[in-house]
Amino acid sequence: MAFGDNELKAIPEEGRSTESLESTLQYLRVKFSMGDAEKFRNSKNAFITTKHKNYSESAQIPEKLLEELKKEIY
Repeated sequence: MAFGDNELKAIPEEGRSTESLESTLQYLRVKFSMGDAEKFRNSKNAFITTKHKNYSESAQIPEKLLEELKKEIY
C-alpha cells in the first residue's frame, strides 16, 4: 500500500495459495505504526501496488472506500 511518501508491505491471508497455485482473490492485512496511521488518515490518495520481478501494477483505492478504511485505522 502506498500513500504520500509512505509504502507499507501487506501480508496476504494464509491458506489462499499453494506453492504451485496463486489464488485469484487475496485478503491483505497491513500493519500501521502510530505515525503511519496518522499519515494514512491525512492522505488524499492511496494505492494498492504489486511489485514483482515479472509483474508490476498499481491501482488507486476509490475515494469512498478510502474514507471507510480511514475510519478503521486506530
